[in-house]
Amino acid sequence: MLKAENHSLKMENYNLRSNPICSSCDGSSDKLRLENSRLRQELDLLRSIASLFDSPPSPQDTSFYFSETDNNNVTLISEEEKAAAMDLAVSCVQELEKMCETIEPLWNKKMSVSLNEEEYKKMFQWPPMDDGRFRREASRANEVVLMNSITLVNTFLDADKWSEMFCPIVSRAKTIQIISSGVSGASGSLLLMYAELQGLSPMVPTREGYFLRYAEQKAEESKWMIVDFPIKKASATAATDQYRRKPSGCIIQDIPNGYSQVTWVEHVEVEEKHVLHEVVREYVRSGVAFGAERWLSVLKRQCERMASLMATDITDLGVIPSVDARRNLMRLSQTMVKSFCYGQAFSESTMDAVRVTRTRRKVCGGVVLCAVSTKFLPFSHHQVFDLLRDDHVLSQVANNSPDNEEMMLQETCTDNSGGLVVYSTVDFKAAMNGEDTSSIPILPLGFSIVPVNPPEGISVYSPSCLLTVGIQFLASNVATARLELSNVNDRIFTTLKLITSSLESSGSSAVPKQEISW
Repeated sequence: MLKAENHSLKMENYNLRSNPICSSCDGSSDKLRLENSRLRQELDLLRSIASLFDSPPSPQDTSFYFSETDNNNVTLISEEEKAAAMDLAVSCVQELEKMCETIEPLWNKKMSVSLNEEEYKKMFQWPPMDDGRFRREASRANEVVLMNSITLVNTFLDADKWSEMFCPIVSRAKTIQIISSGVSGASGSLLLMYAELQGLSPMVPTREGYFLRYAEQKAEESKWMIVDFPIKKASATAATDQYRRKPSGCIIQDIPNGYSQVTWVEHVEVEEKHVLHEVVREYVRSGVAFGAERWLSVLKRQCERMASLMATDITDLGVIPSVDARRNLMRLSQTMVKSFCYGQAFSESTMDAVRVTRTRRKVCGGVVLCAVSTKFLPFSHHQVFDLLRDDHVLSQVANNSPDNEEMMLQETCTDNSGGLVVYSTVDFKAAMNGEDTSSIPILPLGFSIVPVNPPEGISVYSPSCLLTVGIQFLASNVATARLELSNVNDRIFTTLKLITSSLESSGSSAVPKQEISW
């Protein structure tokens, strides 16, 4: 379009030079020159806008974006570009709506929902993807969640709340610039954001990038649309996949009793900088690792957590003295799970190898280190989950003895996208007395279990999963932590051996089931 526009301007300029008389402007050559100059400026603006949204990032931008600087040092969208950004946002939300509401032939229904590439290219006129460098991941899913639409929208428009809600996926998020705060409440809000996404296994590379997020309400239909779309500032470090978000997001429709119907589309382009391990290759390339179903599974379980947190009609509190103490323990449990998930994002692991990395936080003046290892298991993730939450197995893993009994906080959750088992010894007295949970030191140990297709050589009918073990421990500094590394290695390998032997002795894989438990 820009080339055609440029050609048109050249022809117009040529005609003006050869015949400067124009009836529409009374033959004034000055007016013709002014109009021609205005068209040139408009073309230059269009060219800069197209470069902003469609061009791949330049290598020199990479180190700049990932340095820890304030927003004053980050290149922002200028006033001249804001109108074009809003126009693009409206276009992208229309694309999202079509992708959410159109079924076949845009989406192929086989074993799972997948995008029909040819149909997509016919419907939406994006610049062609460099198929030699990038591959497309696209998925769609639907779910009913226990939260109303406006609360969900406010969560998406607050980077801290968003990363808290999706902590198993979003390891870090921040709002770089508020381009528009909305014309009627949140509707019309446009944000420039940055996020790091993780797969909860160090074998799955972290994805990071910049994107624009836009919210629009259709009040007459009682629904909201949240769309993310690409920008030139979307870049990644050389150590990770180059990652571009195509129009992705969700449509949220209010339904009775405080519930919402959420339709989610996840659509990205990824350039892999390194070879994926065969065990996770299909898991990642199929789009399951970062797909719509995983996002919605996390959203559903977190919405149920928040509903449980706000409940007041609890009849059986067990050893917990009050409803307020229960809330405090649930907040502490969320902090524990978030800490465990964030610890996985900065680790890289090969099979049966332990990697130790430093986390972003400090506890009691010391440095928190995270040791992580991933192992492939020829068992269903449901069976592994059931084993890990068994009290007898857990006591062996925790290595407790009758002479050294400790109170432990544990959280477990599972669904078809995977499961988490996270626990830690905590100061229960402080939590029960209502102290600020952020000040209570916590060092979680836990497991992430995700279903994967078996690698070559193993029957495709055999359910399989990836088990990631993560242990966080405290050291006065990174140097002294090396002295403890051998003990940590032994503990992780012993844990993996115990789990494997327990699974093998339990017999065949369990029948898959769908569950969310707290």
